[in-house]
Amino acid sequence: MGFDMQLVIQSAIILVNVIVLVIILAKVLYKPVSSYLYARKERIAKQLADAENALNEAQKSQEWYEEKLKGVDYERSELLEISKTKALREEQKIIEEAKVEAERIKQKALLDIQVEKERYMAEMKRQIVEISSLIANRYIDEKIDEKTQNRLLDEAIKDLGDATWLKQ
Repeated sequence: MGFDMQLVIQSAIILVNVIVLVIILAKVLYKPVSSYLYARKERIAKQLADAENALNEAQKSQEWYEEKLKGVDYERSELLEISKTKALREEQKIIEEAKVEAERIKQKALLDIQVEKERYMAEMKRQIVEISSLIANRYIDEKIDEKTQNRLLDEAIKDLGDATWLKQ
């Protein structure tokens, strides 16, 4: 086997150089790389903890909002019930006011009818007086006999009947 001595020496020198370089680099770079890796590990752990805290906060907020929504649903139901009750009361009030107004209108109509009836009665009395006066004038003018008197009376009654029915 023929090893070349120069090759072995060069290989030994390279090996020593690599070992020295590794030792120097380990001495110089070990602490900074270790502290960098430790800091990175801590930063990642902190981010995970922050993410977990944020998740917990989000869940708490979600639960709070769900409770709030349940409360809003309950309030909505309550408000609807109160509104229905108020609407029913208002409806009853309007109906009562309408009944009162209808009764007032009915009473006014009855009063108007009574006033009209009295006016017609007064008009009828006036017409009766006129007719009686007319009959009396005709009686005097014609010096009526019984036949003429009956005829005049029938005419007066007929005129009176027509006047009464026409006015109604």
